Amino acid sequence: MNYFVTGVTGNIGNEVVRRLLREENSYIWALMRADTEEELVQRKQRLFALWELSSAEVETYSQRFHAIRGDMILPRFGMSHKDWEGVVNSCEHVVHAAGVVKMNLPIEEARKYSVGSARNVIDLCDYVASNGGKVNLAFVSTVGVAGRASEPLSDGWVRKPRRFHNTYEQSKAEAEELLRRWDRESAVRLTVHRPSMAVGSSDGRLLTWFDALSSGSLDGRLLHHQIFYYLCEFLSGRYTFGLQPRLRGVRLDTVPVEYVADAIVWAVKSTEPDIKIFNLCSGSGNEVDLLAVQKWTRQALFEVGRELPRIYELPLPVFTGSVRAAALISSASVRNRLKTLPVLIDYLKSPQVFEGKNSRNYLERKAGLSMPLPEHYLPKVIRKFYT
Repeated sequence: MNYFVTGVTGNIGNEVVRRLLREENSYIWALMRADTEEELVQRKQRLFALWELSSAEVETYSQRFHAIRGDMILPRFGMSHKDWEGVVNSCEHVVHAAGVVKMNLPIEEARKYSVGSARNVIDLCDYVASNGGKVNLAFVSTVGVAGRASEPLSDGWVRKPRRFHNTYEQSKAEAEELLRRWDRESAVRLTVHRPSMAVGSSDGRLLTWFDALSSGSLDGRLLHHQIFYYLCEFLSGRYTFGLQPRLRGVRLDTVPVEYVADAIVWAVKSTEPDIKIFNLCSGSGNEVDLLAVQKWTRQALFEVGRELPRIYELPLPVFTGSVRAAALISSASVRNRLKTLPVLIDYLKSPQVFEGKNSRNYLERKAGLSMPLPEHYLPKVIRKFYT
């Protein structure tokens, strides 16, 4: 089977490609950003190094992994004519996992990554179908398309107008609307995958940060800028002098990354009827309490000998003012960490509920996938992060 995959150096795309390469009959056409062919080869080598493959696996995988130089926001993904023809004539399976997860981009820039890349995927699939081919598309979205909606996010298209916490949510919602209005040929099968906050593997293995490997070193491979680990740092109190907003009753929806990858791999190979929209999340009633995350984080830090301040809970307006004042006398590194707090707090203070039961039951019945509870994997993920 031939697969065209975007976002292969991201957290979800990375896990998807690893799974596909384990299948002996799979051949991956992987879109990767690179200014030169030499840089493209280097990025492929760093990706394989990240996976800690044996020499035999490197040899085998190299024969079935074709790196393509391009960019998700450029027409035809910026591919050469040769690569474009190779993809459209060979790949009946497409996984679009590319994206830029930044919450505070200007809306036009956010749209380039979300809506622009969605248009490119649609054009690719339409081209294949118009030339008599078939394509099975797995499109990675986010539960964030719910925005500030008051009702739970169902596993269907969101048609109601709504406001959003940030431009990332808005642009991803606009990309989904583009898919909803797409006049697809019957030869194109579509599944949409909406993960919540992917935080690491249920076995405690951390998500990886491919771009930290630009020097060729594995020392910085952990995804320290991933939002969940930023949240852990915030909850520890280390960078807010122990000051915290009142968090009682605030809950967060998380999902282990391998569950998301397994669902996507199953769906892109499946012959089940489209269209299915999967809310890949813990779902209503299974979210994790932020006070539990705080407890696990501080315990992990204590175990490695880090000094921790006493926690002081404050009303949100008082906390916000106190942090702003503290930032004025903090080091540059601490000020940088505090910059993202307003966006994060705005996200946390407005409850979000995602309906995940239907998707979980369907994937368990059809694909044999089981969603673990957060308390079964988050303590291990957090402990691994700090050790």
